[in-house]
Amino acid sequence: MTHMSRFTGVNNPKKDQMIASTFHVWVVSSDGKTRRKFGKGDDPTWSPNGYVTRAFPDPKRGGPKVMIDTGAGEKELLIVPPKKNWGRFTWLHN
Repeated sequence: MTHMSRFTGVNNPKKDQMIASTFHVWVVSSDGKTRRKFGKGDDPTWSPNGYVTRAFPDPKRGGPKVMIDTGAGEKELLIVPPKKNWGRFTWLHN
């Protein structure tokens, strides 16, 4: 299941701060018995190789920060230019 924040793509610094400080992405097993807090953000997606990504407003960057779980930690994906409004991204399968 994917949840898209009602604030996605809306230029509103106050709501961006709320998302960055209070929204979190969780990964839960299909039976609901195992769960892991992935980190702050919203709008999670799954990469083609099975890793979860999340996005959250980054006031220092002036736009979203998109993070991916690499299995050995996480790293930032620089896919949205700084100071740009954004909507939702998705992975393209080759």
